[in-house]
Parts: sequence; structure tokens; C-alpha cells
Amino acid sequence: MAAREFLANQNFGFPVVEGVEMSPVAAADGPFKSDRLTPGILGGDQPKAQAIFNGVGFP
Repeated sequence: MAAREFLANQNFGFPVVEGVEMSPVAAADGPFKSDRLTPGILGGDQPKAQAIFNGVGFP
């Protein structure tokens, strides 16, 4: 548990494991609100974006 608390405090993220306390910085943001975006929505334009990257020679 100590390692999870350490990591949550270092990246100011919300802990995902029950029982791990939030850092004061994350707690100041208020309660966690989950995002309604799914990986499918977020990645929907990935083929188009990859084609653009390939077209300009981006690695």
C-alpha cells in the first residue's frame, strides 16, 4: 500500500486502489469524476491520424 500511496502522491493522480489516501493536491481538485469517453471514441480517428503522420514522415 505504501508504494501505491507514494506513486499517487508523485503524479498527483487519484488513487485507483480503495484505501489509498489522496494527495492534498489531488484532493483539492474535488471528488473523482469518471470520463464518459471510451477507448473506442478516443481512438476512432487513429487510422486517419496515422495516415497523416506517415504522409509527413513522422516516425
